[in-house]
Amino acid sequence: MYPGTKKKSEPMPLKSVLQSLVETRAVSSVFQPIVSCETGEITGFEALARPVPSSGIADPRLLFDIADHYNMMWPLEEVTRRCAFRAAEDFPNGVLLFTNTTPIVFCDDRYVDSLTNVVRSLPGLTPSRIVLEITERGGGDDLDRITEQVGRLKALGFQIAIDDVGAGTSGLNRIMMLRPHWLKLDRELVSQIDTNRFKLNLIRFMVHFARLSGVSVIAEGIERREELETLIDLGVKHVQGFLVGRPLDGYKTIDPALSQLMRSRWAQCQAARMTDPRRVPIVKLADAAKAVQLGAPLQELALLMLQNPSLPGVAVQDGTRLVGWASRAAILTGAGRNQPNLSAGYVCSSDLGSLPPTAAVSEAIEMIAQREDGTLAEPVIVSEHDRVVGIVPLKKLLAASVSETRLSSGVIAGLPGKVEGEKRLRAMVAARAAALDAAFIDVRGFSDFNGSCGYESGDKLIDDLSALLRTHLAGNDDQLSFLAHMGDDRFMAIGPAGPLGDALARVVENFERQVPATPVFLGPVGQAPGDADPQVMLRLGLRIIFLPGIFARVSSIREIVNLERQVRQALHARYQGPASRSILVRDTDMQQPLERRRSA
Repeated sequence: MYPGTKKKSEPMPLKSVLQSLVETRAVSSVFQPIVSCETGEITGFEALARPVPSSGIADPRLLFDIADHYNMMWPLEEVTRRCAFRAAEDFPNGVLLFTNTTPIVFCDDRYVDSLTNVVRSLPGLTPSRIVLEITERGGGDDLDRITEQVGRLKALGFQIAIDDVGAGTSGLNRIMMLRPHWLKLDRELVSQIDTNRFKLNLIRFMVHFARLSGVSVIAEGIERREELETLIDLGVKHVQGFLVGRPLDGYKTIDPALSQLMRSRWAQCQAARMTDPRRVPIVKLADAAKAVQLGAPLQELALLMLQNPSLPGVAVQDGTRLVGWASRAAILTGAGRNQPNLSAGYVCSSDLGSLPPTAAVSEAIEMIAQREDGTLAEPVIVSEHDRVVGIVPLKKLLAASVSETRLSSGVIAGLPGKVEGEKRLRAMVAARAAALDAAFIDVRGFSDFNGSCGYESGDKLIDDLSALLRTHLAGNDDQLSFLAHMGDDRFMAIGPAGPLGDALARVVENFERQVPATPVFLGPVGQAPGDADPQVMLRLGLRIIFLPGIFARVSSIREIVNLERQVRQALHARYQGPASRSILVRDTDMQQPLERRRSA
């Protein structure tokens, strides 16, 4: 209700002023930038309505309060929406337009048709470039009805954002029901986040949830550099606020220095994030993706599908920005409607989300599990800087997931696993077993081999290595010889002092004789061999860290772990590039390591 008044005593001239404003369309639009922290570039603009000075209403907040009071939200929003769309029609390709809508207008039976007609009347706009922010103003918050409308609008290609997350009723149930494309964090949740541990942990949780659910997060109300840097550290990918740009007329770029700061901070944080170097990133599994512009005619895309029966669909772009995925079924169904003006933008789903090239297989599987039943079989889109890198079919992900599980559990090797291996190490440390040596063994270049040659080949390589190690290391007396698979391509051996070192040398010699060099293409994903970089021969080798008399030199298993890590880091610094040799090194003689070099 309009502050300080009662509806019955409200003077009529104020309503007349509002009616005149609507009839004469006496409003203009200003645009506040929403910026990608990853690229330092503008992702989109939020359109904000402003009454013209001659309208008789100076404050935009008062304008909407009056409209709410007199039940005139529908005509006012229709006027402001048309004004914003026209002003944004000439924005560069790929730039999104965020526009606010109240629940009472959003739920109106006229809303979907009205919105669609406006967009179709402006050649420079498509539904996929429009993000509809659902606000809490104006009442009418019927969640079931809103959910129904969201489903209709998503089917037409529009994107949905929930505004003011963390304030009012924008809670978890609302997010769960609507499954939006964007979450806009309320400024009260963001303000002073650099000094508030509770807020920091809450946003960290929301960023993790959003990443696995294919949802993008925008932090609103950024006014201080410390807030911006903290949000980037947490992985918040988009920001909005006076620090990055105030509302202005038309399209404007942001400060180049601030853009560079955001890019640099994001890159540093990505490099610093702890990741398992043994896990295979999903980009290793990616196939080339067919990408089309959102204006591509459906009839042409349907012909492409018929000519390429194995093509699962196409990635849809607006300029260089990834919009979403148009499946084979959606393209063929849409083309069958016999509406010649329909394009890829009208059958494109933006609900699938995408993951960066470095994401793990487990993240991709978890993201797929969040999808609706009808899209479970669609591939995972791999994108970097909002640009398509490739797609990973579900079949490949499932095979990779099974292989990772088997590798980490030790099942492939047919040997005791990591738990039993660590128990044996503790027992030997406690016994001060001076007569025993230990060694840690893994395969140099295994990740590249696994990603390029397939998980079945990787599994076979680990099985073959396991058999080789059993042949040369395992003795009849279990107290004097022990072999364990510690996960992935990593093994641990314990054996009698002296003989173990000789046996390890024989392992290296036989491994290099049995495992040939493997041709691997090192060019970009989706590029055919021969287009640019040639194929190279990946020379797999063993890396063996030999710890003679280790149990008499340490007092805990932690010391063994730290020692192995130090030796591994030193070897990594010394031997860069593709694996071209096996390395057998004593930790006590790091200055002159014993090496087994392959012939070129």
